[in-house]
Amino acid sequence: MRNNKIGHIIKEARRNKKITQADLADAMRISRGYLSDLENGRYIPNTEMMSRIAVRLDIDLNLLKNDVNTSKEVRECRVSLKQ
Repeated sequence: MRNNKIGHIIKEARRNKKITQADLADAMRISRGYLSDLENGRYIPNTEMMSRIAVRLDIDLNLLKNDVNTSKEVRECRVSLKQ
């Protein structure tokens, strides 16, 4: 679970819109399994996918992008501390 915060945002936005994983995945032309992996933090969506998700769920893209930037900063900090 590398990035469960992004997944949580996606899942909550989808649930608030009362959209099933299957319906959202079909609308976005991705597999339900991939969407599940995104929601569970197994994968981090790229910028294009984040944009598509934000548009489809009517959420601010920066909400997703800011979390990715924060996560990258935390990982970079951990790496520098190990050295």
